Amino acid sequence: MGLNKGHTVTTKERTPRPSSRKRNQGVLFVGGLIGEVAGFAPYEKGMTELL
Repeated sequence: MGLNKGHTVTTKERTPRPSSRKRNQGVLFVGGLIGEVAGFAPYEKGMTELL
């Protein structure tokens, strides 16, 4: 009974999710290249006009 009831287990260390890790230079370069080739979405064009 109480808070310490039940089967005791040790908690596993969680590995960091891919989204929380730092992106390497190759991934950043490819992302920038795709952005240049494909152009901007309409909402992104509107944001650049506001800036």
